[in-house]
Amino acid sequence: MNEEEIKKILENHEERLKKMEKIFEKAPPVKVANDKKSLPDHIITLREEGFFSQPMTAKEVHKKLEGSYPCELNRVEVALTLLGGKKLRVASKEISGKKLKAYVW
Repeated sequence: MNEEEIKKILENHEERLKKMEKIFEKAPPVKVANDKKSLPDHIITLREEGFFSQPMTAKEVHKKLEGSYPCELNRVEVALTLLGGKKLRVASKEISGKKLKAYVW
């Protein structure tokens, strides 16, 4: 290769780099992984701390989580349903004469 050919190749690379830089300037920012714990993570933490040694209803779990993970009761119910059978056992608990679904480990 002679000097002119090398110069053309280098100029072509410079143009391509400028185009790529313009594309990346317009690109949306990359999302970084979130280190926050999810609701199921909080429930599993309660399990590891021995909270589920006795059957607990969704309402009791919700009350326990209020300080560390405030959310709606129905979200706790759904999370418990999804975890039940895999990470928690489903049981029953009688409160005021009513038989309720409870979770135990």
